[in-house]
Amino acid sequence: MRPASLLLPGILLALSACGRGGATLETDNVQAEWFPNGSRTSIVLEGETEPAPAREIQRGVSGMTLLYHSLGDGRGTLSVNGAIPETAAVTSQKGASPTALHFKTSTREIILSGVRRLDTEGKTASLDSWRCQERKTPLPRTGTAGTMTTETPDQ
Repeated sequence: MRPASLLLPGILLALSACGRGGATLETDNVQAEWFPNGSRTSIVLEGETEPAPAREIQRGVSGMTLLYHSLGDGRGTLSVNGAIPETAAVTSQKGASPTALHFKTSTREIILSGVRRLDTEGKTASLDSWRCQERKTPLPRTGTAGTMTTETPDQ
């Protein structure tokens, strides 16, 4: 039996390299903690750091709006700016506080950093920064602000 399974039975753990040479613990409890099964979460990403004129020429809009529908077990569908939803996997990365959420689809990866709950029910949250790397573009999109609002199925 491996030592890790003796220390933490029943919990899936993986070490993930951080961009700055450190390591972050990834856990599989993102569904229960942030996106209950069947919930819908609207995520508004703002404060895009690329100069506005260059962004407006390429995309016409600064920032992004995401809609994530949880299907359980860290899986769901993700729609970006109203486009056709894609299958997505989501994990949470925790060091200290606050949390980072990582969404991955076949065409992009989106990382939300500094995610903090704004209410006791956990329905709204803010984030300090975000990064979106689309597979077809060499440069990532980044921003400095955002909000999340989750609607659970029992509402």
